[in-house]
Amino acid sequence: MEIKDVDIDEIKVVGKLNGKEVKLIRTKGGFNIAMGQVSTNSTISEPLAVGSHSAIVMFNLGKKYKQFQPVMNKSEVEESTKVTEMTYILGDKLQNLGYDLYCLEKSYETSMSLTYQNTEVASFNLLTKNDQLTISNFKINDSKRTKKESFALSKSIQEALLEKAKSLNLKLSNEIKKW
Repeated sequence: MEIKDVDIDEIKVVGKLNGKEVKLIRTKGGFNIAMGQVSTNSTISEPLAVGSHSAIVMFNLGKKYKQFQPVMNKSEVEESTKVTEMTYILGDKLQNLGYDLYCLEKSYETSMSLTYQNTEVASFNLLTKNDQLTISNFKINDSKRTKKESFALSKSIQEALLEKAKSLNLKLSNEIKKW
């Protein structure tokens, strides 16, 4: 994959790995790539983590490289997004196909992101209304999936929503139950 200067929206230093800078590159299309040098002897940067959301990239970077040290200023810590990986809900078949599921929480906002090979294929915001969890702004980047795959994904997302609702002591809204 070649990324040209005209494709880059932003580059920022997000931490250090083995004493060397790790940079997050965001493309104009919204794809994020963490670049850095894995070993202390290395002189060439390589992709360390990729994804459709910078918080997911940072989460996976910390998971893959235990020695990664993020750098954040005070305002970034206050506004940082907490990422919870919920991929286990998808089951082995969907995971082996390359799907991942994440819950992202920032202040009072909660959303979920379904990715396929690190590219977001569905996202939705979660709202609390009358002691129920409901969905707003559901977005799906439709691609060719089998009916069986689509059904399994729908059931997994419903299960993840149920788990999230329980963790917040809420019930699922009727519209989610009908999914």
